[in-house]
Amino acid sequence: MKIRKLAAGWWEANQWLKIKSVRSLALLFVCMYPLQALDLAVIPHLKEKGFGDHQGTYITITAIVQCIMSWLFVKMKKRPQQVLFRSLGLALLGKIFLIGAILSSKLWMYYGYAVVIAVSGTVSVLASGLLFDQALKQQGRKASFAGMALLTLSNTLLQGALVTVLFLPPLIIWVWVAVGVLAVCLWMTWKTPSGGEGPSKEEKEQLKQIEPSKGAQCKGLKRWIQDPSLWIFIGTLGSSLFYYAFPYLLPQTSFVTVEMAGVILGIATMGRAFASYFMTLILADRPSWSNRIVLVTRLSLPGGLALLCLSEGKWPLLIAGALLISCGGNGPATRVSYLKARNEAWGHAIAKISWDTSAIFGSIILLTWVAKSYGPNVALWCLMPGLVLAVIIASYLPLHRMPPEEDKSTK
Repeated sequence: MKIRKLAAGWWEANQWLKIKSVRSLALLFVCMYPLQALDLAVIPHLKEKGFGDHQGTYITITAIVQCIMSWLFVKMKKRPQQVLFRSLGLALLGKIFLIGAILSSKLWMYYGYAVVIAVSGTVSVLASGLLFDQALKQQGRKASFAGMALLTLSNTLLQGALVTVLFLPPLIIWVWVAVGVLAVCLWMTWKTPSGGEGPSKEEKEQLKQIEPSKGAQCKGLKRWIQDPSLWIFIGTLGSSLFYYAFPYLLPQTSFVTVEMAGVILGIATMGRAFASYFMTLILADRPSWSNRIVLVTRLSLPGGLALLCLSEGKWPLLIAGALLISCGGNGPATRVSYLKARNEAWGHAIAKISWDTSAIFGSIILLTWVAKSYGPNVALWCLMPGLVLAVIIASYLPLHRMPPEEDKSTK
């Protein structure tokens, strides 16, 4: 019976991956890993060149650009597939700025890297949201979650491979890999299928008739305080501080043993999947809770890191810190800011996405730290809970299909 359920879960995932938009998204994440590896490979060189002293300015620039791009994304008319692969090209341009900053020690190139990489990351997250929304509408909730679990499995394997080889080849190999990724991006930009043009004319008319949120009905200081974009901006500053400064801030605590590191990584991997699953279900039924979800994701990462630093080897605090870290991510809040700009009613449509690039990047940083401290074999063992959980999600969780949407435009 269990084997039959397992086979059914993977069949659902396979059906979901037949969607063209999902195949494009899977290719995007496969191409992203070499670029992220290039980031991690040059982080020690940034510290040597003294760029760590300018981390505050870097974070501020990144936060501002992320907020601006989330609003400008509304006006983009390109297909999501094209936007995704062009954002990969921008990511490569950012890496060129990064390498140039290291070689020349020019501060303006370091700031240029901050701008370009923020634009690329924000656009890719929002465009991937549109593609996931299309997949959910085409295949239903059960198949979409099974597909997400399958992609999570492949991403976890890629993370393990990346951690294993990250410090073995010289930097020039990653440069050549990045050039190859750029070639793939340019080719896919003009070869991707059409589709995903956004809401239809009827949907846009329906959105115009929806009442504004409570925050929009307030005036003066109260409206400014209740504006979700303000809190998204503040949260971006806080979470970006820990994402980008994590390699510099992580203390070399003597009480973190190999076993503790494995447990922390395992809990963080499993917790991210569970948090994503429940966040998706909550937002599907209660789209008005999007601001609360944003607040949780913004506070969880710094809160989890603080617990790890203050735990002093106490298991309850270590586990709590790992769970909080697993809930952190820039992607959900960035998507919500885009949705707020578009219309309050779209808050549940794209916020159903259960994983995002920032969470993956954060887990890579954690794995890299474990690999540097205890060796790649320990880091690979830390991935096992995530692999097991991906199979469980794909096979056993009681997921029901979404009811077909009514065509209100004909009424």
